[in-house]
Amino acid sequence: MDIEIIQYEPIHALDIFERNIKENDAQLSRYPNWDETVKGWKLHGPAFTLVVDDQIVGCAGVTLNKHIGEAWTLFSSLFYKHSRLVYKTIKEYLNNIAKEHQLKRIQAYVDPIRSLEVCDRFLIHLGFKLETPDGLENFGPVGQTLYLYGRTYKWIQ
Repeated sequence: MDIEIIQYEPIHALDIFERNIKENDAQLSRYPNWDETVKGWKLHGPAFTLVVDDQIVGCAGVTLNKHIGEAWTLFSSLFYKHSRLVYKTIKEYLNNIAKEHQLKRIQAYVDPIRSLEVCDRFLIHLGFKLETPDGLENFGPVGQTLYLYGRTYKWIQ
């Protein structure tokens, strides 16, 4: 198995949609300013793409705002085949990003367009806690309820 971790490019997100189109993915791509969002992920913080055997498994990164980061991920259907590798890679990169940028907190918003249970397990495994169990009503870009997860860090100065 040939594994590469490369610098994220917006074309990688588009590649995931082209090869793994599902109704949920199609809805995501109709968000307002989707093209700007995938470009912004590259411009506003560290981001990477995980490639296995020349196929994109997923993209992830953290947009930075002072000492707070907002984590984001986008996975292809290959996530399930390589889930252990994905967890290990993201956990390592999140910790490195938090340390390098001396982040006090990384948070992630979850859209239940995907299974909330699956997202919950994923984020809790990475050390996040669900902070809004009732959700943030009408908070998403198309008026949907989002759920906020957070993880804090304490660094020795």
